[in-house]
Amino acid sequence: MPQVLCPVLVGRDDEARRLRAALAAAEAGRGGSVFLVGEAGIGKSRLVREAVRVAGERSLTVLAGRAVAGGVPTPFRPFAEALTSAGRAGLLPASAELDSFRPVLGRLVPEWRPPRGMPGEESPVFLGEAVLRLLRALAPQVGCVLVLEDLHWADQETLALLEYLADNLTAERVLCLGTLRAESPDGAGAEAAALVSALAARGSAAVLPLGRLAQAAMADMTRACLDAADLPDAVHAFVAERAEGIPFLVEEVLAGLVREGALTEADGRWRAADLVTAGVPATFADGVRRRLDTVSAASRQVIGAAAVLGRRFDWALLGPVAGVADTAVIAALRDGVGLQLIVAERESFRFRHALTHEAVLAGLLPPERALLAGRALAAVEAAQPGLPGPWCTLAADLAGRAGDAARAGALLLEAGRRDLAVGALASAERTLARAREVATAALRTSVDEALTEVFAMSGQVDRAIETGKMLLARLGAPSPQAATLHLGIARAAIAGAR
Repeated sequence: MPQVLCPVLVGRDDEARRLRAALAAAEAGRGGSVFLVGEAGIGKSRLVREAVRVAGERSLTVLAGRAVAGGVPTPFRPFAEALTSAGRAGLLPASAELDSFRPVLGRLVPEWRPPRGMPGEESPVFLGEAVLRLLRALAPQVGCVLVLEDLHWADQETLALLEYLADNLTAERVLCLGTLRAESPDGAGAEAAALVSALAARGSAAVLPLGRLAQAAMADMTRACLDAADLPDAVHAFVAERAEGIPFLVEEVLAGLVREGALTEADGRWRAADLVTAGVPATFADGVRRRLDTVSAASRQVIGAAAVLGRRFDWALLGPVAGVADTAVIAALRDGVGLQLIVAERESFRFRHALTHEAVLAGLLPPERALLAGRALAAVEAAQPGLPGPWCTLAADLAGRAGDAARAGALLLEAGRRDLAVGALASAERTLARAREVATAALRTSVDEALTEVFAMSGQVDRAIETGKMLLARLGAPSPQAATLHLGIARAAIAGAR
């Protein structure tokens, strides 16, 4: 099975140009800091790899470290990792300028750690100046690139050191390149986000916010991943719907299609089979499951209830569905937002991606889904009398998941009739076709009657006449219902000049 990874950078021409300019400026002695900010999977690390590649072509020294998630962060971890790699590569300079700084640098560089406790100055300013002098000495002629990734997980000591560096790099051959996720003000990474904003406001750093890819860029990336000049339109539509402009998800969705055999290559051409039944990519689902494993059982129950209610959901329904108090619901929503599974909007909540919603839903056992769906159906019917607008379709979905096919069919028929009444013929046809799949024998005649009317009104004469005649044969003896069908067939024939 081919590896489904994009070999080229797609849709980031402006950002790549600005990074190349920053590298050139650092090489010329005008250093600085650049921070790539965006949601998970948006391509921050991919841009960093491109910058590192360009830096290598320019012979700049590159040091890299990252912060990691954890309840008890290790102080200065990104800096220690980056500078330790310099020692491992034999790059540590024997500069007299560093002699007075070696003891304090021993906190970050194992080779310079003193045998006993470190005496002397330990202030963040002194440590910051020590790191600055070391970076200068590492590559005095060509320059240095310091890459610090995942700063949303950085400890306070790392952020204080980063602030000093960013404020004092303008006259150095050093570029500091950082990445962090865009978070809500009260979420994880708030301190890092606040620092980056402050640095940008006072001109000590540049911020490159990364947005989602446009549909054309996603199509380019899809072709590049599969090394194909042309692909079926169905593949592009499927990837656009599921990946939603997230480069990581483009690769994940394609990998899932290839792994499941829904997308196959033969004689140099890719062919798409049944894409509708493709599941959630395994690696993505595993990531969602691992995140859910870190929260309480009550929070998992609430988030599962939210998934049953749909990608967008009314939080006020979660208590009755999950069987918990509102305080537990709010705690679960905070967990979901913190885990980057759920997004809080002005008056509602939604799952961050369509695949996130599907992964949470797929993680429920079939009895769990059925139980939660039954409770959700009751909660929706109680909260929305008459099931106006989209509530009717949601109720039908819930009834189907709860195993009540008769109720699901009746609700879909009602939704289809509503679409027909307002002239939304394409929607009416889709909804009624779904109703026909689940309707009981007693309800199927009513569904087919509505479908006949849809076919007649939308100009599908042959289908209207065929469905109408089938219904007449089923009805048998003349009746008012049969007379109405005859009229519907006649109108379809007239519309088709038959």
